[in-house]
Amino acid sequence: MLTNTSRALCLILFSFLATSSFSQDSLSNTFGQVSAVGFLPVEEAYTYQLNAQDGQLTIEWLIEPGYYLYRHRFAVQNSEGQSIAWEIEPGLKKTDEYFGDVEVYYQFTTLTIAASALPSNAPSDLKISYQGCADAGLCYPPETLSAHWLPEQNLFAHGALPTQHSSAAQPNNPDAPGWLSALLFALIGGMILNLMPCV
Repeated sequence: MLTNTSRALCLILFSFLATSSFSQDSLSNTFGQVSAVGFLPVEEAYTYQLNAQDGQLTIEWLIEPGYYLYRHRFAVQNSEGQSIAWEIEPGLKKTDEYFGDVEVYYQFTTLTIAASALPSNAPSDLKISYQGCADAGLCYPPETLSAHWLPEQNLFAHGALPTQHSSAAQPNNPDAPGWLSALLFALIGGMILNLMPCV
Protein backbone atom coordinates (compact mmCIF):
# COMPACT_ATOMS: atom_id res chain seq x y z
CA MET A 1 0.00 0.00 0.00
CA LEU A 2 1.08 3.59 -0.63
CA THR A 3 2.07 5.72 2.34
CA ASN A 4 0.50 9.14 2.92
CA THR A 5 3.63 10.77 1.51
CA SER A 6 3.43 8.65 -1.64
CA ARG A 7 -0.24 9.47 -2.10
CA ALA A 8 0.53 13.17 -1.73
CA LEU A 9 3.31 13.01 -4.29
CA CYS A 10 1.09 11.08 -6.71
CA LEU A 11 -1.61 13.71 -6.29
CA ILE A 12 0.91 16.48 -7.01
CA LEU A 13 2.17 14.69 -10.12
CA PHE A 14 -1.29 14.00 -11.50
CA SER A 15 -2.41 17.56 -10.75
CA PHE A 16 0.63 18.95 -12.56
CA LEU A 17 0.03 16.73 -15.59
CA ALA A 18 -3.66 17.63 -15.68
CA THR A 19 -2.92 21.35 -15.40
CA SER A 20 -0.28 21.17 -18.13
CA SER A 21 -2.66 19.29 -20.42
CA PHE A 22 -5.48 21.73 -19.67
CA SER A 23 -3.23 24.74 -20.41
CA GLN A 24 -2.15 23.28 -23.76
CA ASP A 25 -5.76 22.43 -24.67
CA SER A 26 -6.92 25.92 -23.68
CA LEU A 27 -4.21 27.55 -25.78
CA SER A 28 -5.05 25.32 -28.71
CA ASN A 29 -8.75 26.09 -28.35
CA THR A 30 -8.07 29.82 -28.18
CA PHE A 31 -6.12 29.83 -31.44
CA GLY A 32 -8.45 27.32 -33.07
CA GLN A 33 -11.68 29.10 -32.19
CA VAL A 34 -11.54 31.43 -35.18
CA SER A 35 -11.39 28.63 -37.73
CA ALA A 36 -13.83 26.46 -35.74
CA VAL A 37 -16.66 28.98 -36.16
CA GLY A 38 -15.94 29.60 -39.83
CA PHE A 39 -13.76 32.74 -39.70
CA LEU A 40 -10.45 32.91 -41.48
CA PRO A 41 -7.21 33.27 -39.52
CA VAL A 42 -6.09 36.88 -39.64
CA GLU A 43 -3.09 36.10 -41.86
CA GLU A 44 -5.47 34.61 -44.46
CA ALA A 45 -8.14 37.30 -44.19
CA TYR A 46 -5.59 40.05 -44.88
CA THR A 47 -2.58 39.30 -47.05
CA TYR A 48 -0.12 41.94 -48.17
CA GLN A 49 2.81 42.63 -50.46
CA LEU A 50 5.65 45.13 -49.98
CA ASN A 51 7.06 47.13 -52.89
CA ALA A 52 9.43 50.04 -53.52
CA GLN A 53 9.19 52.12 -56.68
CA ASP A 54 9.72 55.75 -57.69
CA GLY A 55 10.61 56.85 -54.18
CA GLN A 56 7.50 55.27 -52.67
CA LEU A 57 7.25 52.33 -50.27
CA THR A 58 3.91 50.57 -50.53
CA ILE A 59 2.04 47.92 -48.58
CA GLU A 60 -0.65 46.45 -50.80
CA TRP A 61 -3.36 44.61 -48.91
CA LEU A 62 -5.59 41.99 -50.46
CA ILE A 63 -8.72 41.58 -48.32
CA GLU A 64 -10.90 38.49 -48.48
CA PRO A 65 -14.64 38.92 -49.23
CA GLY A 66 -16.66 39.63 -46.11
CA TYR A 67 -13.72 41.22 -44.30
CA TYR A 68 -12.50 44.81 -44.03
CA LEU A 69 -9.69 46.97 -42.62
CA TYR A 70 -10.10 50.18 -40.62
CA ARG A 71 -8.51 53.37 -41.92
CA HIS A 72 -8.00 54.85 -38.46
CA ARG A 73 -6.22 51.74 -37.20
CA PHE A 74 -3.26 52.04 -39.57
CA ALA A 75 -0.02 53.32 -38.05
CA VAL A 76 3.64 53.34 -39.07
CA GLN A 77 6.57 53.71 -36.67
CA ASN A 78 10.33 53.43 -36.93
CA SER A 79 12.52 51.37 -34.60
CA GLU A 80 12.63 54.26 -32.08
CA GLY A 81 8.83 54.35 -31.86
CA GLN A 82 8.51 57.61 -33.80
CA SER A 83 5.50 57.97 -36.09
CA ILE A 84 6.18 57.99 -39.84
CA ALA A 85 3.83 59.81 -42.22
CA TRP A 86 1.81 57.66 -44.60
CA GLU A 87 -0.97 58.06 -47.14
CA ILE A 88 -3.93 55.97 -48.21
CA GLU A 89 -6.94 56.53 -50.44
CA PRO A 90 -10.31 57.46 -48.84
CA GLY A 91 -12.23 54.49 -47.53
CA LEU A 92 -15.86 53.45 -47.55
CA LYS A 93 -17.92 55.14 -44.84
CA LYS A 94 -19.44 52.65 -42.42
CA THR A 95 -21.22 52.66 -39.07
CA ASP A 96 -19.34 49.99 -37.20
CA GLU A 97 -20.58 48.18 -34.09
CA TYR A 98 -17.14 48.45 -32.50
CA PHE A 99 -15.91 51.95 -33.45
CA GLY A 100 -19.00 53.80 -34.66
CA ASP A 101 -18.68 55.94 -37.81
CA VAL A 102 -15.46 54.94 -39.56
CA GLU A 103 -13.83 54.51 -42.96
CA VAL A 104 -13.06 50.95 -44.01
CA TYR A 105 -11.53 49.08 -46.95
CA TYR A 106 -12.95 46.03 -48.70
CA GLN A 107 -11.18 43.84 -51.28
CA PHE A 108 -7.91 45.80 -51.44
CA THR A 109 -6.10 48.96 -50.42
CA THR A 110 -2.59 50.40 -50.60
CA LEU A 111 -0.73 52.28 -47.87
CA THR A 112 2.12 54.48 -49.13
CA ILE A 113 5.20 55.77 -47.30
CA ALA A 114 7.50 58.32 -48.92
CA ALA A 115 11.08 57.08 -48.97
CA SER A 116 12.13 60.67 -48.27
CA ALA A 117 10.59 60.32 -44.80
CA LEU A 118 13.30 57.78 -43.94
CA PRO A 119 17.10 58.07 -43.79
CA SER A 120 18.64 57.87 -47.25
CA ASN A 121 22.05 56.65 -46.11
CA ALA A 122 21.12 53.90 -43.66
CA PRO A 123 18.69 50.96 -43.41
CA SER A 124 15.44 51.45 -41.49
CA ASP A 125 13.21 49.13 -39.49
CA LEU A 126 9.48 49.82 -39.65
CA LYS A 127 6.44 48.61 -37.73
CA ILE A 128 3.13 48.81 -39.62
CA SER A 129 0.02 48.33 -37.50
CA TYR A 130 -3.47 47.53 -38.77
CA GLN A 131 -6.77 46.05 -37.62
CA GLY A 132 -9.79 44.57 -39.32
CA CYS A 133 -13.10 42.86 -38.75
CA ALA A 134 -15.50 40.50 -40.48
CA ASP A 135 -19.00 41.46 -41.55
CA ALA A 136 -20.24 38.38 -39.68
CA GLY A 137 -19.22 39.93 -36.36
CA LEU A 138 -15.64 38.99 -35.50
CA CYS A 139 -13.19 41.81 -34.77
CA TYR A 140 -9.53 40.78 -34.84
CA PRO A 141 -7.00 42.19 -32.36
CA PRO A 142 -4.61 44.81 -33.76
CA GLU A 143 -1.78 43.33 -35.82
CA THR A 144 1.74 44.64 -36.45
CA LEU A 145 4.00 43.61 -39.30
CA SER A 146 7.75 44.21 -39.33
CA ALA A 147 9.52 45.49 -42.44
CA HIS A 148 12.89 46.95 -43.35
CA TRP A 149 13.99 49.46 -45.94
CA LEU A 150 17.41 49.25 -47.62
CA PRO A 151 17.75 52.51 -49.59
CA GLU A 152 21.01 51.58 -51.34
CA GLN A 153 19.36 48.45 -52.73
CA ASN A 154 15.92 50.02 -53.17
CA LEU A 155 14.59 47.04 -51.21
CA PHE A 156 11.48 47.11 -49.02
CA ALA A 157 11.01 43.69 -47.46
CA HIS A 158 9.26 41.83 -44.68
CA GLY A 159 11.01 41.25 -41.36
CA ALA A 160 13.34 43.19 -39.12
CA LEU A 161 16.98 43.87 -39.95
CA PRO A 162 19.33 41.21 -38.55
CA THR A 163 21.74 42.25 -35.81
CA GLN A 164 25.30 41.04 -35.44
CA HIS A 165 24.81 39.61 -31.97
CA SER A 166 21.24 38.35 -32.26
CA SER A 167 22.15 34.73 -32.95
CA ALA A 168 24.66 34.62 -30.08
CA ALA A 169 22.38 36.35 -27.58
CA GLN A 170 19.32 34.29 -28.47
CA PRO A 171 20.28 30.74 -29.45
CA ASN A 172 17.74 28.82 -31.43
CA ASN A 173 16.45 26.24 -28.96
CA PRO A 174 12.69 25.91 -29.34
CA ASP A 175 12.60 22.55 -27.53
CA ALA A 176 14.04 23.87 -24.25
CA PRO A 177 10.66 24.09 -22.40
CA GLY A 178 9.87 20.51 -23.42
CA TRP A 179 13.16 19.21 -21.99
CA LEU A 180 12.59 21.09 -18.75
CA SER A 181 9.13 19.54 -18.38
CA ALA A 182 10.50 16.05 -19.09
CA LEU A 183 13.23 16.55 -16.47
CA LEU A 184 10.66 17.68 -13.92
CA PHE A 185 8.44 14.67 -14.62
CA ALA A 186 11.41 12.30 -14.28
CA LEU A 187 12.44 13.87 -10.97
CA ILE A 188 8.95 13.64 -9.46
CA GLY A 189 8.49 10.09 -10.78
CA GLY A 190 11.80 9.01 -9.23
CA MET A 191 10.80 10.47 -5.87
CA ILE A 192 7.51 8.57 -5.96
CA LEU A 193 9.19 5.29 -6.85
CA ASN A 194 11.72 5.71 -4.00
CA LEU A 195 8.93 6.27 -1.48
CA MET A 196 6.78 3.32 -2.61
CA PRO A 197 7.11 0.24 -0.37
CA CYS A 198 8.22 -3.00 -1.99
CA VAL A 199 5.44 -5.63 -2.28
